[in-house]
Amino acid sequence: MWLLPNLTPSIVKRLDRLEFMRVSDLANANEPSFKDAVVKLSTGCTGSIVSRSGIVLTNHHCISNALQQIGKASPALTNDGFYAATLADEVHVEGMTVALPLAMLDITGLVRDGVSPNASIEEQQAQIGKNIARILDTATQHEGVEAYVAPQFAENRYTLISQRIFRDVRLVLAPPANIGKFGGDTDNWQYPSQTGDFAFLRIYANASNEPADFSPQNQPYKPTQFLSISPNGYQEEDLALIVGYPAVTQRYAPAEEIAFARDFIRKAQIEVWGALIPIWDSIAAKNPSFASFIYPIREITANYLKYYSMQRDAINADSILQQREAFSNAFRAWYSHSPSLEKKYSSALPSIHDGISAARNAQYQATLLREALRWGMPITQLAARFSLLDSALKANDKESIAAFKKQLNEASLDPLYTPSGMRSDSISTGAMLGLCLAKLPRRDWPTAFTSVISPDNVALSLGKAYAKSFFASKDRLLNFLNNPTLKKLKKDPIYQLASSMQQELNSLQQRLSHAQTLLRSGHQRYLEGLLEQYSDSVIYPDADGTLRISYGRVRSISAPDGTRANFYSTLADMERKSRSGAREYQMNPTLKHLYDNRAFSGFQLDDGQMPINFITTNDIIGGNSGSPVINSMGDLIGLAFDSNGDGILGLYAFNGDNARSICVDIRFILLYTKIQRNLRIFNELSIYRKSSPTGKATRK
Repeated sequence: MWLLPNLTPSIVKRLDRLEFMRVSDLANANEPSFKDAVVKLSTGCTGSIVSRSGIVLTNHHCISNALQQIGKASPALTNDGFYAATLADEVHVEGMTVALPLAMLDITGLVRDGVSPNASIEEQQAQIGKNIARILDTATQHEGVEAYVAPQFAENRYTLISQRIFRDVRLVLAPPANIGKFGGDTDNWQYPSQTGDFAFLRIYANASNEPADFSPQNQPYKPTQFLSISPNGYQEEDLALIVGYPAVTQRYAPAEEIAFARDFIRKAQIEVWGALIPIWDSIAAKNPSFASFIYPIREITANYLKYYSMQRDAINADSILQQREAFSNAFRAWYSHSPSLEKKYSSALPSIHDGISAARNAQYQATLLREALRWGMPITQLAARFSLLDSALKANDKESIAAFKKQLNEASLDPLYTPSGMRSDSISTGAMLGLCLAKLPRRDWPTAFTSVISPDNVALSLGKAYAKSFFASKDRLLNFLNNPTLKKLKKDPIYQLASSMQQELNSLQQRLSHAQTLLRSGHQRYLEGLLEQYSDSVIYPDADGTLRISYGRVRSISAPDGTRANFYSTLADMERKSRSGAREYQMNPTLKHLYDNRAFSGFQLDDGQMPINFITTNDIIGGNSGSPVINSMGDLIGLAFDSNGDGILGLYAFNGDNARSICVDIRFILLYTKIQRNLRIFNELSIYRKSSPTGKATRK
C-alpha cells in the first residue's frame, strides 16, 4: 500500500520493469494524472470517475444506506435496485460527499519546526499543533479547497492532503440485491464468488463547475481526469494496479498488541454482535418493514462479525505472532549493537508492553459496554443523548435547549418507534444487559444495573422501567420535549440506565488514558527506530485513508476443497449455485434470461462464458471497496470489493502467496449497464476496445 508522495525510485523502477505504461504518472504524484480520477466517498469507500460528465463507479455495498434513504417511500428499492432513465431521475443522496484529490505533500519538516527534543511530550504536541494550524490556514485559502494533515509512522512523518469536497452526489444506477449482494454473508470473504457488487453515482457542481450544496440548478461535474474502460479482459499473470483509500492497518504492531486486540477488544465485539444478529433475523423474518430498516445495520455488523471471527481464528492458526515477535527481536538486536541506539530505543517496546498491561481489563469492559449500547440498546442510546439536554436544563440555557429540540426531529424517531422496532429494542436491550451482567465484574457494574435493573430478572425489571419511562413511547417523549424539566428527566428510569452506563464508560476511559499515553509514546519511539533501522530499505506507512497504490498479478488460487480455483468466475458458476435453492443464491431473472440465451452483447470470453468476478494478488483492506483495478495501459478492468479468507489478516500483515483481492469484472458491469431501458449511461463511458482484425485499440 504505497503512499504516492513517498513512492521511492526503487518502486517506480519495479513498476517500469513490470511494464506499467503510465509509471511516470505515479512518479510525479502531484502532477495531473489518472490517479486524480480516484475519489473518496463519505461512506468510507473508494470510487472512480469514469465519464466526462462526472459518473462515479463504486461498490453496491458502499451505497446501501443511500438505497435505504431513497427507498423510504418505496421499501422494495433495497431489493429491486435503482436506475435513473434520465438526468432528472437521478436522486440526490443527502449527506453523501465525494472528495477529489488535489495534492499530497510531505510536510514533516514544517510540522516539527521549532519542536525541541528536550521538551516534554505536552510541549512538543502544543508546538506541533500550532504548526499544523498555520499550515492548514495557508492550504485552505483557495475557495472550495479543504485540507488536513495525516500523521504517519506513529507521528514521525506528516503528509498534507488537499482535496475538493463535492456535496451534491446523486444515485444513478444500482443493480438489484440478488446481483449486488449475490452470495450474501455466505460468500463474504470467500472465493469463488459471483457478486455483481457495483453501482453508479454522479457528481454535480454549480455553473462554475465548483462544489456546491444540492440545487436543482446544478449540472453534472466536468472532471479534469477520468478513467477509460477496457473490456479487453486479462490473462493469468497480467499486471494489476489497485488505487484507493485503504482505511486502517497495523502492520508494525508487536505480537503482544495483536494478541491484546484479539483477547480484549475483538472478544467483546464478537460477543455483542453474535448475540444481536439472531434477534434481528427472527423479527425481520416476520416483518418486511423492519427487515428493510435493519438491513444496513445488520449488513455492517454481520460483516464485522464474520471478519473479526475469521481474523481471531487466523491469528490462532497462523504464524503471525511468531513472525511479529521475530521482527521485534530483530529490532532489539539492531539497537543492542550501539550504546547510543540502545539509549534511544530500548524503552520503546517496554512502553508498549506497559500500556497493554495497564489497559487489559478496562479495555474489555469499555468495549463491551460501548458496543452493547451502540448496537443493541437503541432507545437507551437515544436516552444517552439527553445528557446534552440535562446540562442545558441545569444551566437554564434556553438557546441550547431549543437547539437540542430542533436537532432531535420527529422524523428521526419514526423507525425506532414502530411496533417491530420497539419489540427489537426490548429483546436486544434485555440480551445486552444480560451479557454485560454476566461478563463484567460486579464492582464495575453501572449503578443502574442494580437500582433500575434486577440482575435476577432482567426481563421483568426492564419491562417495569419501560412502563415508567417516557422514552418508551414517541408521543410521551414528544410531550416531554414540549415542556422539559430537569426533575422529570432525572427521574426517568431509562435515562438513569443510559446515564449510569455512560458514567461507567467515562470512568473506564479515565483508567485507559494512562495506558494510551504509554502506547502512544512507545509506538512513536518504535516507529522512529524502525525508520532508522530500515533506512536503506522500503517501508510504507500504515493505511490511514490516504490515497495508496498496490500492484499485483491476476492469479488463480487453491480453493478450500484443495482444488485450484480459476482466476475468474462466470455466469455459469452463478447459475450452478442458484440450483441449491438457498436464499442468498437466488439468480436474478434478467441474468437467468441472458444466461439461457447466451445474450452477452459481445462481452463474453472466447469460449462463450460470461465473466463476473476475478482475483489478483494485490494488497487491499477496508476502504479499498470500490477501488478501480487498472491494467498495464492505465485502463480500468474491474472493481475491488472483497478479499478471500487468506486476506483476513491484512490488518496486520500481507500474505502475498495466498491472499487475493476479489474484483468485479468490468465486462459484467458493462453488460448490465447496456441492457437497461436505454443506453444513456453506457454511452457516457469511454470504452477502449481492441478492434478486429488488426488488433489495434479504438475508443468508443
